[in-house]
Amino acid sequence: MTFKNKQLGTRKKGRQTMPPGRQSCSAKYSALGSRLVVSTSFFCTDLYTYWYIYTHNYNIFSLRVISVRARQYSAHCTALTASEATKFLHPITTNSSIGTSVNPSSVGDGTFSPSTLLVYADLRDRWTDLTMNFAERLRLHFTRAKPGVDESTSPSLQSRRSSSSTTREGSLHEPFETFKDKIRALTKSIGVFESISLQHHKGGSFNRVVIAHLTKSKQAIRGIYRISRLGERPCEEYVFEESLGHEVQDQVAVLQLLERRKIPAPKLLAFDAGRENPLYCRYIFAEFSYGICLQSIFDNMTLPERLNVVDGLLEFLLAAEGVTFTRPGTLCASRQPDMATKGSCFFDTKLPELQVEIEAFQTSQDVQLADSLADLMSRMLKAKVEGKEVWSGNRLLEKVYNISIKMKEHGVFDIPHKASVSTSCSILHHWDMFPRNILVMRPNSDQGWKVDMVIDWDNVRAVPAVLTRRPPYWLWDRTDRDKMTHVRSDARGHSDAGLLDPSRYHPGNRRLSTEDQQIRSYFEGWLIQGLGNIYKRYKKDDYYEEAYGKGRWVRRIARFTFEEWENENIPIIAHLEDDWATFKRGHPVKPPR
Repeated sequence: MTFKNKQLGTRKKGRQTMPPGRQSCSAKYSALGSRLVVSTSFFCTDLYTYWYIYTHNYNIFSLRVISVRARQYSAHCTALTASEATKFLHPITTNSSIGTSVNPSSVGDGTFSPSTLLVYADLRDRWTDLTMNFAERLRLHFTRAKPGVDESTSPSLQSRRSSSSTTREGSLHEPFETFKDKIRALTKSIGVFESISLQHHKGGSFNRVVIAHLTKSKQAIRGIYRISRLGERPCEEYVFEESLGHEVQDQVAVLQLLERRKIPAPKLLAFDAGRENPLYCRYIFAEFSYGICLQSIFDNMTLPERLNVVDGLLEFLLAAEGVTFTRPGTLCASRQPDMATKGSCFFDTKLPELQVEIEAFQTSQDVQLADSLADLMSRMLKAKVEGKEVWSGNRLLEKVYNISIKMKEHGVFDIPHKASVSTSCSILHHWDMFPRNILVMRPNSDQGWKVDMVIDWDNVRAVPAVLTRRPPYWLWDRTDRDKMTHVRSDARGHSDAGLLDPSRYHPGNRRLSTEDQQIRSYFEGWLIQGLGNIYKRYKKDDYYEEAYGKGRWVRRIARFTFEEWENENIPIIAHLEDDWATFKRGHPVKPPR
């Protein structure tokens, strides 16, 4: 469960402050009664921070976890004695690879009885499991200890090793049986409908999700509410509250841009970036697709059906190529003093239109924009290395920075199609374009599958085209990469397979079947033709250089430039160093002209 640091305001390092005193917390959460509420956050450095807020009979209990190094984490528990902490941790620390120590030292402002726990684990998933199990045991202790609490409503102690899309609801959030009454009232406030039917839907780590089936003027409407989990309860920090409102406006501006440019994405129906609504939460209400997630059916499709999907993907990519910007960064709403904070398409007036602007990629220091992608990346990496804050990734990022300088000397950024490495020719980029975010449907039973819409438009970017040329390998390559032990990999997951050495497609590897090779040739042939219609003199060699040649090296460096640090980067940088040493031996520095 992670959140981007833009939602949290100022980034922090080193020692973190403890939660606020009990009185201020109780004032904020008193209406919650005995329900358990979870708020989680993520600092985008080598510090991973999770907050778990517990309430019972108007008392506040808080568990906070901070990862300090790859193998060392510290947890601060408030309103919990050292003996209680030892008792609750003992059942979940029987594995020899996990150790704990308890220090009942005086921490905080005197309103708590905190203890400090040091937890050592092999992997982040491991300590996340440990933390969530600890939180669950703590919750069960409080609910069992009080009369009148129905334990049957408590979620089971199940495995927490799940994907980021897994919802943690149950007692962690208001039960749907009562929450739906507020959703119904909210729906009535955005339009007049003959009928309203609400359906609970599994949400994700970021949002609660509710499906609404509506009828208006005898026309059926199906929409989806996305309600931020992080902003479900008000916060006393104005900057934090304002940031949450801006996030909704950013999503609104992006969805409206996509609709204007006829890019298949959810159509916006209503929104509120404030809390003045029956739900008292910020939300976005968008059109809900009748389609099916491509990930669940693609492997069972026939070749003609897969080629239909390829056609839809090509249309999407070429449409995105035509949405250009004069600088790279993250798409957000243009901040205006009188910008709209709410709207609905179900009234006579149209939805207010929010304009898009580009927010520069964040670094610890101000970085001057450069038209050359090579110069921009080296400046951003240098800013990260020379930042005021000292942390474990500095030394490793310095290696990446030095490699980026050498790459420029060895001509890696000398890509023939100059616009592809120019920041002033940035294009729209959906950074998570995988089957899990593509919905397909059959218009009629006798027609083939078509791409209906692409979802998950959070943190959309504008980047030089070379950074978007990662081949959609999942169209033709579904071989388990772990079986290809002779191919070096710097990927930390399937979403990074586009960075792998293209030699894995050599005919001798027999990685691709005849059908898979046909899909790959079909995609690349039509994409190159489409790009040739957009850019004069763009040809096959340009695409292959950007997709599999020098462009792949640029993207391997870009991940450290534009993404936030993760401890999984450590072995990836080691692979990068080895591969770069091999590459530069065969590509000497070009002599000066």
